[in-house]
Parts: sequence; C-alpha cells; structure tokens
Amino acid sequence: MSIIKKMILILVLLVIVAVLFWIGMSVYANFFQKPEGSLPEMPDIEKATYSVLIKNTHNLLLTDEYEKQGTIYILDGYWQLMGQKWEYRDSRLVLDEAIFGTIEVKRRQ
Repeated sequence: MSIIKKMILILVLLVIVAVLFWIGMSVYANFFQKPEGSLPEMPDIEKATYSVLIKNTHNLLLTDEYEKQGTIYILDGYWQLMGQKWEYRDSRLVLDEAIFGTIEVKRRQ
C-alpha cells in the first residue's frame, strides 16, 4: 500500500472517531446532563405549601407555615436552596420588608 493510501485511511479513521465522539457527547449532554441554572427538584407541596420571594435579592424560600404581622413575615421552618439542593431549616426566620424590601408570598399549586 502506498503512503498516500495509508494517510487517507488514517484521516478517514480519525474523522469516524471524531463523529462518534461528537454523537456520544451530544447524547450525554441532551439526555443525561441537567442544564446549568435549572432548579433542582423542589420539596413536595405538602411539606412546603407557600413560596416566599424576597424581590430585592431574588431569594426564594419555601415554607409550610408563616405569620404576617404588618410588614413582618415570620416563617416557622423553611426550605432554602443551598447550591443545587433544597435544605430544610427547622428554625424561625423573621423577614421585615423595611429591611429586605418587598416580600411576595404565594400558595404553591
């Protein structure tokens, strides 16, 4: 076999390997990898009935029980997003709109 035929064969094999690698990476990225910025699965609605959004910081908290006293919201136990995981905090959190700005509480559906 001449050197030119060997070079063409090597080039064709490299192209085939590159195409197979590209197909494999595409399948992995589209079916097995979560996209960046996507929220992890939230706790069940039975455990966290209300969503609490602090508009200034865009911080989202989830709770099952809260009180409102004027411009103050008191959460008795809440879920907080830490990294890529929702973690439960078994404590009281006091949020004052005078300090945190507008706070929006909605019932989750």
